[in-house]
Amino acid sequence: MALPAHLVVGIGEALWDMLPTGKHLGGAPLNFAYIASLLGEHAIIASRIGNDSLGAQIQSELAGRNLDTSGIQTDLKLPTGKFSRKHAPGVSVSLRYQSSKAVL
Repeated sequence: MALPAHLVVGIGEALWDMLPTGKHLGGAPLNFAYIASLLGEHAIIASRIGNDSLGAQIQSELAGRNLDTSGIQTDLKLPTGKFSRKHAPGVSVSLRYQSSKAVL
């Protein structure tokens, strides 16, 4: 007998990790909700993204993964958050967190 799915909500930032290998969805709450959905739970991400191409790409990517995006708000003024990791001369790793502040 299959157990009913629980409602799992990841509350917080959905952003893009801009890595040397390419752009990847990120944010611990988003990752948590996505993995819960893969385990058969009804998972929602509650976050805020910018009204920009990066925000639209998050919506599109999550829809393609069948993750409930009904808890995502769009901020009309602030951009979608990004996290960048680059190798810089003389430094092993350079990190730059660009939070949109649009997050809940």
